This record gives sequence, structure tokens and C-alpha cells, in this order.
Amino acid sequence: SGSHGRGKESDLCEALRCLGQALHTLEDFPAHSNYCELVLIDMEERRGQHSPVFPHVGTDTRVTLRNDTRNNGKSVWPLVTGTFGGVDFLHSVLGEANDHFTQSEVDEMNEALLTAEQLTKGSGGGLRAIAAQPLWLNLG
Repeated sequence: SGSHGRGKESDLCEALRCLGQALHTLEDFPAHSNYCELVLIDMEERRGQHSPVFPHVGTDTRVTLRNDTRNNGKSVWPLVTGTFGGVDFLHSVLGEANDHFTQSEVDEMNEALLTAEQLTKGSGGGLRAIAAQPLWLNLG
């Protein structure tokens, strides 16, 4: 009420933009990792059943937990992030600047990123190497 709330529309727009960015970051975690699959596997194993869910990692990648009084010796799958496409990577780095590109600029940028990635594959680098950093998950 009164003049206290007037003239703050730009602040509201900025707050909503920041909220959208934060929610997008939260959405990226389950969307670009195997977290949901690991939770489903853990739920089945807690019931004493074998889970048919594929963990999206190699078959010999389970890690044995040590130095943990509750889970000492428990074997768990690693939590891994997936890969982002070139445009996804750019959007994460540049934020909303990517929103102002035309479609032809997005296509051109994606092609340049793919070319750069192919050139760096021999050196063991590239965008996928940056995005595919493993983390370990203890659901117990």
C-alpha cells in the first residue's frame, strides 16, 4: 500500500529472472546426471531386490565405501554428470546473451564448437571432458 511498492517493476523483473536462472540450475542436476537412476536403484536394494534400472556408468564402476560407520563396505554406483551440447554449454556460460542470438548464429556457434571439440579429441580435452566430471554419491 502507498508509494512504497511503486516503481519497483524493474526489480521484480530482475528477481524473476534470477529465480528462473536458479530453478534452471536445479533442473540441470537431475536432467544431466544419473541421480534419479541411482535413487531408484537404492530404493530397490533397500527392499532386498535387484534393480532393473541401468545406472548409466560402466558395469565395473561400483565403489566400495570405507571409513563410514553406517556404510562401511557398502558398494555404490558413482554419480556422474552427462554432457551438454555446445549451445547448452554456451548458455550456461553466457546466460541470457545466448537468448539474443538468431537461429543462424546459434547454428554457426554450435558448428564452431563441434569443430573445436573434434580438434581437441586427440589431446584428451574438449567440452565433454569438462562436463563429464564424476562425483560420488552415498544414498545410505
